[in-house]
Amino acid sequence: MTAEPRWRTEVRVEFHTVAECKTCNKTISGADCNQKEMNDFVAKHKSHDLSTSTVPGTNDPRVTKAVEQAIKKESR
Repeated sequence: MTAEPRWRTEVRVEFHTVAECKTCNKTISGADCNQKEMNDFVAKHKSHDLSTSTVPGTNDPRVTKAVEQAIKKESR
């Protein structure tokens, strides 16, 4: 048996929540606000057409693609 030394890479990907009120056409992102501001936004727009989603906090397309593939694989 032979073994090859190789470097281990630790990758950390931050995630945040985006809430969008389609009725008022307003959006708030967890990357730009604290939890209280997010809760207040959701409470204010609760009766509206509100949607939330979790997105990776990166603009690196390689990381985004890897996250999307992992989500698809997990949902099977």
